[in-house]
Amino acid sequence: MKERLIKERDIAEEKYNQKLEQLHNEMLEQQKLNEENKEKLLAQQQAKFEQIQREAEETNRKRTEELKEQLRQNKEQAIEKQNELFQKQVSEQEENRKITDELKEQLRQNKEQAIEKQNEFLQRQLSEQEANRVRTEELRERLRQSKDQAIEKQNELFQRQLSEQIAANERQHSQMLEQMRRDNESLRSAINNSNRDRGSRCVIS
Repeated sequence: MKERLIKERDIAEEKYNQKLEQLHNEMLEQQKLNEENKEKLLAQQQAKFEQIQREAEETNRKRTEELKEQLRQNKEQAIEKQNELFQKQVSEQEENRKITDELKEQLRQNKEQAIEKQNEFLQRQLSEQEANRVRTEELRERLRQSKDQAIEKQNELFQRQLSEQIAANERQHSQMLEQMRRDNESLRSAINNSNRDRGSRCVIS
């Protein structure tokens, strides 16, 4: 009777050890699977992060190129308008020059004819034309200064817009990186908690 009890105890103890070893092996296998799954998830997160980063960089590059192109076009338009105005002023100046030449010729003819009053009248007209010429030169100089100021202000405006856009893109990029980092930390924490829970259940069993 005693020997039978001892034998049954040994058999029960052996079964218990086998069960314990089996649970231990299952726990190791589960840990291995968890590690593999964690590595896969981390790899997927890293790939997703790199894709988002590439897309953000491409978006920033395209936006920067668009702003540069817009700046170039606006600059060309401003120069074209200034050139048109300048050409108009030059045409008016050329017309004034022709009128002045005609008046000079008329003055010469009148001098030859000894018409003093007519000469005085023409002389006044010449003075007015000269005043117009001086005024035209002043307008041309003012036009040149205004053109330089307009181009400079336009450049400052678009440079500021470009800087603001780049800063906004960088802030968005930083926020995305921070969100990815938080997601990765949450994922790691969830995986670790899951591993601890499974380990606890295995030990209790």
